[in-house]
Amino acid sequence: MQVIEKPSILGVIQAEGVELKQRGRLWWGLCSFHSEKTPSFCVDPEKQSFKCYGCGKYGDAIDFVQHYKNLSFKDTLVYLGISSNGQAKTNPPETRRRELIEKFKEWCCNYTKYLCERLRVCNQIDSLVKTSDDLELKGLSEIYLLRDVCQYHLSILNGKDDKTKFELYKEVYYGKRI
Repeated sequence: MQVIEKPSILGVIQAEGVELKQRGRLWWGLCSFHSEKTPSFCVDPEKQSFKCYGCGKYGDAIDFVQHYKNLSFKDTLVYLGISSNGQAKTNPPETRRRELIEKFKEWCCNYTKYLCERLRVCNQIDSLVKTSDDLELKGLSEIYLLRDVCQYHLSILNGKDDKTKFELYKEVYYGKRI
């Protein structure tokens, strides 16, 4: 019997766009296989397995992709970049797509931290501003007025619409950063 080296289940599931949040050593999210409002989909990175306590689906990374993409076992191996002899092979478009997704997620995380720091500074300034004349200090009004923009960008990053997040990314990354 041949052992197949599988990709990380956490990476595979997140690359397919399933939002997961860590609670202890497990990751939880909404199941992609049925409609639900409360997370019942659990991923265990140590055991390299998933289980939905709502619909009962369970398995490893290969099972997840088979169910999620409705692929045969052989097509799933190709999709994941695993050859039939058990050796990992590269699937350049899929590898590139996963790399870009990871970079985008990293940008979202870093930009969220940046915005939170800006809001912290705005709140400190707000506590110091007593009159409209105080806003005339050099540069103070510009920083203070960024609060609404920061809050708006944070609301986008905290939302579930990845398309809107990506539009924000393009605007900030290729446009003028606040």
